[in-house]
Parts: sequence; structure tokens; C-alpha cells
Amino acid sequence: MIRAAPPPLFLLLLLLLVLVSWASRGEAAPDQDEIQG
Repeated sequence: MIRAAPPPLFLLLLLLLVLVSWASRGEAAPDQDEIQG
């Protein structure tokens, strides 16, 4: 049951990590996105 409903803190940390990763990728390689488009 605990696994089915993880604590909100863990979810928040995961979300923050994903957001930081996305922001880092977008700023790190903006040229790659242009080539794909």
C-alpha cells in the first residue's frame, strides 16, 4: 500500500529533478532542437 501512494515529498523532488533536467537540456543544446525541427 505504501508503494502505491508514495509521499508527496518524493514526488515533488522527482518533479523538480525533471524540470531542472529539461531546463538544462534546453539551454545546453538549443541547436539540436533546431536541427530536428
